[in-house]
Amino acid sequence: MLEDLSWLSDYYTFLSGFAGILTGGLITWLVTRDSLHKQFQEQDKRQQAQERRNEIIALNAVHKEIQHNLIQFRGTKNIMEGEKMELISYKASNLHNNYSMEKWNQHSDTVLFIEDLDCLSKLQAFYINLSFEITNQVTNKKKTEKLIESGLHLSKQLEQYIEAYKKQETA
Repeated sequence: MLEDLSWLSDYYTFLSGFAGILTGGLITWLVTRDSLHKQFQEQDKRQQAQERRNEIIALNAVHKEIQHNLIQFRGTKNIMEGEKMELISYKASNLHNNYSMEKWNQHSDTVLFIEDLDCLSKLQAFYINLSFEITNQVTNKKKTEKLIESGLHLSKQLEQYIEAYKKQETA
């Protein structure tokens, strides 16, 4: 009769082993899932922080380039006023206007994807007009004054935006 009950002992041994496997597997799965979730969240935070750093770098570079161009525009305006000129042809004078678009060309892909940048269309328009000035190597007083006005406005907006960005970083 004891031999007939030995299968019951084997059955309980199997059930306890199976229950241990299920419990261990469930605990391992829960811990692993939680760990992976935390790792993904941390990776996402790091990626967002890197994107923000890249955006700050791009905005600073474009801002400095606009300031450089403002110096060049003011120099051009002073020459025009001093020489009583309405038009300067750099090509005809064998001169170069020293305007720059290098930083915009390098960072525009980053700047264009900054969602809350209010002056984006004005920034694009500024660089389109600047591109014409560089390509044509001819400018007039009215265009130069417009570029100065636009550049000053953009420079101020970018300064404010960069400052707000930096405050968010430290908060």
